[in-house]
Amino acid sequence: MCLWMAFLLSCITVTECTDSSETQQQVVLVAVKQIEITFPSNFKDNKESRVSLLRGVKKSITVCSGSFNSSYQSFESNAYQSIRCIGIPTENKITFHLSGLTENHTDIYFFRKEDMYPPPYTCYQDNGTVIHVKELVAPVKDPLPQPQWPLLVAIGVMAAYSLTITAAFFYILKKGRRTRVLQSEYINVVPRRPKCHQPYAPAPVHCRPR
Repeated sequence: MCLWMAFLLSCITVTECTDSSETQQQVVLVAVKQIEITFPSNFKDNKESRVSLLRGVKKSITVCSGSFNSSYQSFESNAYQSIRCIGIPTENKITFHLSGLTENHTDIYFFRKEDMYPPPYTCYQDNGTVIHVKELVAPVKDPLPQPQWPLLVAIGVMAAYSLTITAAFFYILKKGRRTRVLQSEYINVVPRRPKCHQPYAPAPVHCRPR
């Protein structure tokens, strides 16, 4: 019985992941709908590796995972809700491109690397990265001022009234000038009587015809 328990403990020890030995504060990243996270790691040993991005303190939710070998082929995973994940590995790092993030996806995320083949199996995970997702807030447009229709109508009526009065004034002024011109050109055609003309009286001597 004791040997069986020792064997189980040894198996658990083998399959447990080794946490990062570096004592550093957790990284906090801010994302709006999408984000790229890069984790440095050594992939030059020509092994088949499996990488995962785990969510939560208990690391119970797998957001993204994929396997690759020395060909470093990228992979795509849609394993968790609406998050779309694309993994791009190289010799010394792995980059996760996450899209479709919302505020509900704000949490701590852990990177895990597993060397699957050839043996021995090894596992490593980091100290975690906090991703704070913010919603994209659309800019608020200032409302357009409402036109003051009563004021505009009053201004229009006053302008039309002023224009009418001005036109009538110029018409009357022009008509008065034309009347004065006609009166100045009038010729008196009534014949004038001679100064010596006195009706019903004998004409003076100097007015008599010779």
